[in-house]
Amino acid sequence: DTEVVFIVMEWIDGENLRQRIHRLKRPFNIDEVKLILKQICPALDYAHQYQVYHCDVKPANFLVNQHGDAKLTDFGVARHAADSFAGGTLEYMAPELLMAAPQNARIDARTDVYGLGVTLYEMLSGGYLPYPPPKVGSSGYREETRERLKRQIQTQNPPSLRLFNNSITPAIENVVLTAMHKEPSQRYPTTIHLYEAFVNATLVKPMRGRGETVVIPPPSPQSTPQKPPAVSQPVQPTSSQQVSKPPTPPLSLPNIKGP
Repeated sequence: DTEVVFIVMEWIDGENLRQRIHRLKRPFNIDEVKLILKQICPALDYAHQYQVYHCDVKPANFLVNQHGDAKLTDFGVARHAADSFAGGTLEYMAPELLMAAPQNARIDARTDVYGLGVTLYEMLSGGYLPYPPPKVGSSGYREETRERLKRQIQTQNPPSLRLFNNSITPAIENVVLTAMHKEPSQRYPTTIHLYEAFVNATLVKPMRGRGETVVIPPPSPQSTPQKPPAVSQPVQPTSSQQVSKPPTPPLSLPNIKGP
């Protein structure tokens, strides 16, 4: 008659996102990324509203079923805002968590925004990490390798996403880099803001042959076609009226320079 405490969890018939990234062996397209973000960002935001922070956001902790539904898992190292930090996966850890005294680091939603930014980078690059650690045998990383990787995360900018995926626009890359900003105050304040920024960035189309971009706004759902203005019938002049023609404007030719 011993009481047993257990947890009932949903069965996910699928794979984790990391497995999918390596199985596809290609960058995710924009619609695939939006579908993942649309589900994961609200899940993280819900936890953040109760001041619970995941602290280990990475593709291996996103389960994706056969229908493309994504689930957020593994809150094993999650922390409340009042708790000190411990744990996480180095490649996805925010720079402020790698300081000499990480227990003094302030943990909030932007901690998870950073991990989500690294995950975005990995999806859009086709499996490349912004700061890839060299593996040494089955024992993991050597201590000097870990320290070198920490310094890279804290001080170096990641390689451009367009080195791995030339279809990435500057607007989309800017969203990823903002999420991964080394200064927490410069990141998106919530995962919802990150999702909205990514969706908006997909509407930005680069102008061909120029470095500028033009924003293509979505159509307003309330907009209705405007009726053309009524055309009035021309008034025929009477015999007593004198019809005057408007003066002909001078012909202006463009100043075309030779080659």
